[in-house]
Amino acid sequence: MPSVGNGVLSVGSSVTVNTLVSTVHTTQEWHFASGSVPALTSVPSPLPLAGLGMTQVTFTGTNFGTNTSLLSIVAYSAHAPYTTIPCLTVQLISNTQLICSFPTGTGLIASAVLLVDSKPMGLGSGPFSYQQPSYISFSKGATGVLTIIGSNFGAIAASIAVYMKPSSASAPVACLNVYVAAMGNLISCDLQSTPSFVPGSKPIIYVNGQYSASLTTDTLGDHHENDPVLDNYLASIPTEGARVTFTGSGFGNMSSLVHIWAVPSSSPSSLVNCTHAILWSDTAVSCEFPPGVGTFLTAFISVNGRRSVLGSGPIRYYNPTVVGNTLPRTDSKVITISGFNLGADASKLEVYVDSVASGYLPFCNNVAFIAPHLLFSCELTTLTASQIDSFSTLRVRVQGALLPGMSPVQLSILPDVGIAPIITGVPTPLADGGLVTFTGVRFGDNDTFIKISAIDAKTLGFVDCSSPKLLSTTTLECYFPSGSGRFLGAMMTLDEDMMIGTAILSPPFAYAPPLVLGWTTPTAMSGVGLTITGFNFGPDTELAVIDLDVGYALTCGGIGGSSYEIYCNPLADIEYTGYSLGNHARLEIKVGGQTAGFYNDTFTGIHSVTDHFSYPPSDVYPTITSVPSSPPSTVGGFVSFSCSDVGTNASAVHLYAIPRTSAGSPLAPVRCSDLKLLSSSVSCYFPPGVGSFMGAFVILDDVGKRSQVTSYPFQHDFPRVLGFTSPPAAPSSKLTIYGLGFGNDSSVINVQINSLV
Repeated sequence: MPSVGNGVLSVGSSVTVNTLVSTVHTTQEWHFASGSVPALTSVPSPLPLAGLGMTQVTFTGTNFGTNTSLLSIVAYSAHAPYTTIPCLTVQLISNTQLICSFPTGTGLIASAVLLVDSKPMGLGSGPFSYQQPSYISFSKGATGVLTIIGSNFGAIAASIAVYMKPSSASAPVACLNVYVAAMGNLISCDLQSTPSFVPGSKPIIYVNGQYSASLTTDTLGDHHENDPVLDNYLASIPTEGARVTFTGSGFGNMSSLVHIWAVPSSSPSSLVNCTHAILWSDTAVSCEFPPGVGTFLTAFISVNGRRSVLGSGPIRYYNPTVVGNTLPRTDSKVITISGFNLGADASKLEVYVDSVASGYLPFCNNVAFIAPHLLFSCELTTLTASQIDSFSTLRVRVQGALLPGMSPVQLSILPDVGIAPIITGVPTPLADGGLVTFTGVRFGDNDTFIKISAIDAKTLGFVDCSSPKLLSTTTLECYFPSGSGRFLGAMMTLDEDMMIGTAILSPPFAYAPPLVLGWTTPTAMSGVGLTITGFNFGPDTELAVIDLDVGYALTCGGIGGSSYEIYCNPLADIEYTGYSLGNHARLEIKVGGQTAGFYNDTFTGIHSVTDHFSYPPSDVYPTITSVPSSPPSTVGGFVSFSCSDVGTNASAVHLYAIPRTSAGSPLAPVRCSDLKLLSSSVSCYFPPGVGSFMGAFVILDDVGKRSQVTSYPFQHDFPRVLGFTSPPAAPSSKLTIYGLGFGNDSSVINVQINSLV
């Protein structure tokens, strides 16, 4: 073994252990200052994982220096003393800490040794091991094949031995012809060729001498043919969480009896619940996975207490990706880094600079999320020009996962010189699209070549905001197209060659979320679908109708409509009637991944729209069939709405309109007063105001009925400029503008003067 004396490290003596003499001899020498010999001082934690690929392991020690290229680590297997396990890459974190990428494997490791320029240093780390194999479920098929799901089985079948251990004192029975799959998470073997096996037995698994742990109380023979079964399914989930659909059999017909959970690979003894199950059929069910990072070994389903024996295939969250970063300002060390699937836990996120000269160095501290999963800030550490060379790359790790490197980094020695624009304020486009505003800094003074694009979070494609127009060096307007969903952020270029542009995405933003204002309730045996009115419905609306009496979900044969009204055709497979649906139902609507809200009027206390409707419905409901052909005046006045089923008692009829903000949010209902009934319409006085309305509805207070669906959207009269005074002679002069439709609230009026020069 190596020894240190008088500042000279010599390796040349043989080693005797229990009469076994080492066969490795060397006479090489390596010189260090007295007391400065590099050495490992602790075993790695966490331990490497079995499976495929590489596992990053952290070692601590002393005097690692600063030159990563001279460092390497070799581990020695305890099962084959002459077999070494090389560390594939070394990332130097500090003088006392480094990260080594081990090939994944199984079994015990006698020790790991640090090498400097290929020469061993110190006495090694001491013994450690790959994680213990464990299993969470197993099943014996009709042909005698035993299938076991678990973790850390490794990838080499020859190193795995499987036995069935009866509950009695009988000797274990070997399971032959072991096969390993699913990245070391599934093994199978043949029980049919063994002399016998005993119901009530449990598997015993040895992987390179390590004994398996059992994370289940099941024994052979506990399961029955009518247990639910999940198909082998590989799913990827955004770190924000998402709804996942599983297929299989034996799911039953009541969502309330279905429970789905997944087993994290980082902690097989724990589980994560997949909530809000929707049962589509006996063979299809969906549920919502929570936000997170990492991988699940498998998912399981239970139906009324009966659990699937074998789980689904592996399920994982998407790998994190970085899109860009700001440069630090001369007066601040804070930078901002954007991307997606970054997770939401700042403690699991690290930023490094990867330098050819200096290796991996901590680059940022005090990490804080600005927008979970998408955007975070951090404070630069003090790095010198000699530590960051022209080939340096900024890298980010989320729970140990290495993100793709970005462009060469010289951030600490090349501060922001004030050229690149930065978008700080983002819009909330409506589903119909329209004029939106972006704000920020350094937008320039020439909009001739400006281009602004948003990155769709679902497709990762670019969506252009057309006809950009500068209002100032910090404000820009453009026309956003119609659509739905959310965006990772927006980016801007200022010049014809697109050389000057944002170095980082803007904060994330989204279309205004959908809002349900009302819906029709089909009468029993009608066989018709639903009509739903609201706001910001998009082209990719998803609709589920859930029977609350049995928890069963029904799908529509087709969904169509517009941004303010959608309709669901009769159901494709099940006749849509009060008899087949039951007496109570719930809607679940998503548009572009955003869940629709349900309008609840807390302003007047007259009515409330929830996500439930009941059978049998009342016979008829009052309905507004058309909005005024002439928009209501901003100074107030009488308007006429076409209506049906409002009765003959004008004093019992009340008409309300729902105003909206420019971002699509509802405001307190506005009442149309002095109502008069005509043959097929209602005339009433609309109060003064400006802006748009989501729709209108009617209430008959004598019978307690409210319009099931709202009218189409409408708006006050457009403002029109009829003339203005001559341009002012001095900056202090006032410009007088006269026209129609200006309203009476000066705080909502904006005047822009565009130069013709």
